[in-house]
Amino acid sequence: MLAKIKQFVKDHQADIILVIGVILISLLSFAMGYIMAKQQVKEPLRIENPKSEIRNSKQIPITQITNFKQFGELEFRIWNLFRI
Repeated sequence: MLAKIKQFVKDHQADIILVIGVILISLLSFAMGYIMAKQQVKEPLRIENPKSEIRNSKQIPITQITNFKQFGELEFRIWNLFRI
């Protein structure tokens, strides 16, 4: 049994080294990316009283949209409500 394993390793030595090299490079790349992501400082996401922003904005009821310009203004306001 051990002789068969030795013979298999001798026959496929180049392929085994290649596979081990690819695995090691992949693990090293993942580890470096993980470490770099941990080091980046990110501000936490803040939501500040979103209802007051809706009340204070000039609202267009959906039933009163008659042309594309009004729809574009509504879409722009909605987009601005959810931007970060």
